[in-house]
Order: sequence, then structure tokens, then C-alpha cells
Amino acid sequence: MPTDPHTLVDNSLVSDLQFSQSSLFDSDLSTSSLSPDSPDSLNINTTPHSDTQTIPLQLPNMNPNLPNPFNSVLTMPIPGTKLTPEKFRGDFHKVKEFIQHYERLCAQNNVNLDVEKCETLLRYCSKREKQTVKNIPSFVAKSWERLREDILRLYDADLDTRRYKVSDVRNFSKKHKAKKIRDLAGWKKYCRAFLRIAGSLLAEDKISEKEYATYFWQGIPRALRV
Repeated sequence: MPTDPHTLVDNSLVSDLQFSQSSLFDSDLSTSSLSPDSPDSLNINTTPHSDTQTIPLQLPNMNPNLPNPFNSVLTMPIPGTKLTPEKFRGDFHKVKEFIQHYERLCAQNNVNLDVEKCETLLRYCSKREKQTVKNIPSFVAKSWERLREDILRLYDADLDTRRYKVSDVRNFSKKHKAKKIRDLAGWKKYCRAFLRIAGSLLAEDKISEKEYATYFWQGIPRALRV
């Protein structure tokens, strides 16, 4: 019976694959079947392990968002340099920002002791205000939290936040209704001024959102109303 040539090719291919798989999985490559002196033995590193353990070097945390552990009161910036607050001269509208800036510097430089906070504050004050702060009882007692509150109260920090009344936004809308807004810059100026007054009243629940929108509309010149 004649042999189909395609069958021979297929059978031959199957035999080769079976032989290859058998050779791959039947090969014993474990070290137990190979003598150390055999040229076919695996190259195994027989260097004895040392009992000495390597301890990784612990570096300090250099995250820029966290205080540098090496900072201290000695690393507080020199007055007049880039990172320092503007010298405090007693202005009520700057005192709150001055104190906040100073407290951030203290946190960044690990200045945590009350005595250090109180004494270092004087570096960033004018000569006149330095004399004033020195005579505050909480400064003499070296109590930072009390000194902070005393400075804000003494220099009228509350005056920096004007208290608006409902009559203020009414008068604003009535006044600006008669004015002309000639360009985009004028429109933005109107929006900023309105937000300063009406936004404060809205945040304090002195006017509703509906009243807020009504006053805004009433302040727009008639020529611009659509």
C-alpha cells in the first residue's frame, strides 16, 4: 500500500517535537547527578556566606514639605532677606499676615520653644514696635500663644476685616447703576467691588443668594442689561 507523503512529514514532525520535549523534561540538571569535578557540572558559587550583616545607611528626611531636622533658631532667615516677612511697623492691615508668615518660618526651622518664638520675633520688627512688644506682659512671661493674641488685639487686626451692612450693598448697586462700563476692565472692576461687599454679607448670612443676585443685577448699567 503506498505511503502518503503528507503523513510521513506529519509523523516526522510529531516525532521531533516529542523527542525535544522528552529531552527537555527528562534531563536531570540537579546538583546531585553532577559531580563537582565534572566539566558539565553547573557553575555554583561556593563562596561561604559571611555572618556580617550590612545595615543600610539611614539618611534624614529631605522632603521639602517637611521641616529639615537640622534646622533650628540659628537657621532663621536674616531680616531683610528673601524669605523673611516684611518688617512689621505697626500697620493693622498687615499684622495678621505678619504673624502667620512668622509662624510658618518657626515651623520650618523647628523653633518650638515659647522663649525662642518670643525673642526671635523682635528681629522682624521696627525699632519702635520692638520696644512696644518688649513691654507686653506676655512677652515678659515668654508665652507665645498669649503674645500672639495680645499683638493681634493691640494692633487692631480686626479692623482689617471691614464689617459691611446690607445698606452698603444697596448703596453700591444704586451708585453703579448710573455709571458707565466701557470695557472688559471696567466690568471686572465692578465684579470685584461687588464681590467684596456682597460676598461678605452672603458669607455672614445677612443676605440670601437671591438677594445677592438681585443686587448684582441692579448695579449693572441699563445699557448692558440683556
